[in-house]
Amino acid sequence: MTGLLEQKCIMIIAGEASGDLHGSHLVKAMRKKDQSLFFCGIGGQALKDAGTKILFDASRLAVVGITEVFSKIPDLLKGMTTAKRVLKTLRPDLLILIDFRGVFQNTRSFKGDDYCQKSP
Repeated sequence: MTGLLEQKCIMIIAGEASGDLHGSHLVKAMRKKDQSLFFCGIGGQALKDAGTKILFDASRLAVVGITEVFSKIPDLLKGMTTAKRVLKTLRPDLLILIDFRGVFQNTRSFKGDDYCQKSP
């Protein structure tokens, strides 16, 4: 059995339900190519069902309108802190940002490649 340190680690951050669904399709397609890939990150049920270890539930980050942003500031900060902590400690080989690049564009503190995927 392959150990976690030997696996390629891919961190995926999906900012909303459509990105979560799109990301789950991406995870499934990548797993067809390589079963040993380890996925973790911020997302929802679709990513979880695809086998991603969810570190922070994206539903806590969803906002509609400017006034809702203010009530979500603590969750947004916690989500960003979680992502940055994981990037520094786990050091993923690849970071995939779906519909959330603006919030996480300063997450350059990791060794791998950067890939941004937008949902349709």
